[in-house]
Amino acid sequence: MEVYKNKPTAGLVGDVLFNQSVYGTDASLNKQEFTRITHTIRDATSGGEDGSIEMGCFVNGTYANFLQLNAVENEINSLKPIDMVGNNIRSSTGSMTITTALSAGLGNITLVAKAGANINFDSNVLMDNSETFTQRNAGNTISNTQNHQQINMIDNTNLNNTNQNLLANNAETLINDQTLLTSRIYRNEKNANASIIGEYDTSLATDIKKLTMNTNLITMNDSNALPTIEQVDITPVSIQFTSSGSASDILSMYNDSADGGEIDWSNTSGTNGLAITSSHSLTIKATASTYPIQFNSDVINLVNTNTAASTANNFGTLATTGAIGDITNYLKLQLNGSNIWIPYFTSDPSV
Repeated sequence: MEVYKNKPTAGLVGDVLFNQSVYGTDASLNKQEFTRITHTIRDATSGGEDGSIEMGCFVNGTYANFLQLNAVENEINSLKPIDMVGNNIRSSTGSMTITTALSAGLGNITLVAKAGANINFDSNVLMDNSETFTQRNAGNTISNTQNHQQINMIDNTNLNNTNQNLLANNAETLINDQTLLTSRIYRNEKNANASIIGEYDTSLATDIKKLTMNTNLITMNDSNALPTIEQVDITPVSIQFTSSGSASDILSMYNDSADGGEIDWSNTSGTNGLAITSSHSLTIKATASTYPIQFNSDVINLVNTNTAASTANNFGTLATTGAIGDITNYLKLQLNGSNIWIPYFTSDPSV
């Protein structure tokens, strides 16, 4: 069957060349059109002739276009959802492409499974043109986006993205928290020299808390209360605590196989010395019998803090007593439970 519509001109886009309509009688015994196939001109320019075929049905008595074979876009356009009932859409040869790249509308592609069902990908999913995958809630207050360089979870309730978790391809994990008065960024990154876990204050443009791991050095730094900096440096041979205010106070503990161990306290900001305090007994022990416990100082001061009058003198591990005989004072030490009395002078006895 050949249908020829002879027009005096080339015709206009949208001109209908031929309609195929199928009618039936409805429940009211009226003649009713149920389906229609429309053949339409899309371009009648000589050498560029394009046409289209639209196939539609009446829905609740109103015509609706369901499918269009559009030569202008060289596509088959489905204008209604495609519902599959136990069948497959297959490509007999080559690849299959679903695209809305030339769509005159929004061009979104929406895949919706039945309620409670899943959309299953039984093969690898490849996105190799810097595409971005986005997952978000209905109100778009929280979104999760990822591409070939990073995965980013964002709280969109604030224009400044008050909370952000970023896993980037440059070996950096970043947590951005702007709920505080000043923006804080928590990051885990690897640079050329070290791995860094830090809290960055954007208002100060500096790291206020940072853990840096080098090959032979681990540094824990807290500069939150500027200008004071609390820092711990751990090396294979030492642990050093530094408090930097107007001056630098340093406590260092060394473990060097050549020089032995050492605890070094340098208090440059005040006058306090180094105190070793224990709520129970305190033991200073040298395990080698040939090496004594040695105190090197201009002055050695031994103090008994147990001054209760009811405590007998011989029960104190370290005590002093009044004049006995011709000597003014004695110092009592207990060695293995035995009392040893050592006389001493409060003034130079040679004078």
